[in-house]
Amino acid sequence: MLLVTPLDHPNCVLVLEEDARIDIPHWQVKRRLPRYVFLYLDRPELLAVRLRREQAQ
Repeated sequence: MLLVTPLDHPNCVLVLEEDARIDIPHWQVKRRLPRYVFLYLDRPELLAVRLRREQAQ
């Protein structure tokens, strides 16, 4: 499980490619994510491990 906490200062920045199409549902409306997504992750190393695993496939 990857825990994202909305109340803390970001410690991770996701930079999406310009042609990335990622929508998030918010109050039953789909909105496109911005190019830069600032997150606070309780365990950022878990995201790094998962991204490396995806790149290796």
